[in-house]
Amino acid sequence: TWVPRRGIHEYFHVYQGCYLEESATWLEEGSAEFLAFYLGGCNKWNVLETFEKQMMFHMEEAQRWRKQNEGITIEHMEDIEKADFKAKGGYRELAYDAGAWAVAFAIGQSGME
Repeated sequence: TWVPRRGIHEYFHVYQGCYLEESATWLEEGSAEFLAFYLGGCNKWNVLETFEKQMMFHMEEAQRWRKQNEGITIEHMEDIEKADFKAKGGYRELAYDAGAWAVAFAIGQSGME
């Protein structure tokens, strides 16, 4: 079930490349994950069945990593090329997992729910 979801994620990067010259690493990866989780939930492609369960799992992953790496935040994922070694160790948890939640927060704040 991860293949269609991964395809959505990667295709969204193609879409981003057409419309964004440059954006924060966490925004690029987080928005691709958010869309993949959302469409995966709509089509029952998510490993954890629903969009909500998938998002909660990734929140727990981000929180677990953050507890083990105090002082490193999503802010360190503005540009993965400039991130220090310790921050790069949390690439998955910060850019993908926390990034998906940052996108969810932005959508909620925009009123586009």
